Amino acid sequence: MKKISVAIFLFLGFVHISAQKDSIYIDAKLSSDRKILEVEQRIVYHNQTEKSLENIKLLNWIGAYKNRKTPLVYRKLEDRNSDLHFAKAKDLGKLLELNIDQNNHSLVIEKKDQENLYVPLQKPLQKGESVVLVLK
Repeated sequence: MKKISVAIFLFLGFVHISAQKDSIYIDAKLSSDRKILEVEQRIVYHNQTEKSLENIKLLNWIGAYKNRKTPLVYRKLEDRNSDLHFAKAKDLGKLLELNIDQNNHSLVIEKKDQENLYVPLQKPLQKGESVVLVLK
């Protein structure tokens, strides 16, 4: 019975791993005063949905730390962690600049300070196609 369970587990693990095709490459540099983190990120996104996509949703983690009224702060308070809620404004994170390129074409993000960023694509991404986004 153990052999069958192990075989099923390995098969399901293989199916799960082989189904993921997206890739993320990150190059990060911390400033000498340790207050600014410069990040260059390359994302290869494969559309595995049944419909074409006109935009891609990215999670802006630093946007979750921008003030005391974000969903992350409320989740932390529910877990009895109040450090973020009582942090001073200078200690909260913020996104200073964001440039997103697709095929050497700059994409415009309307609300860069939100927790969720919606990146409009140059053309709809059809099922099975992929797109490369460079974030700086």
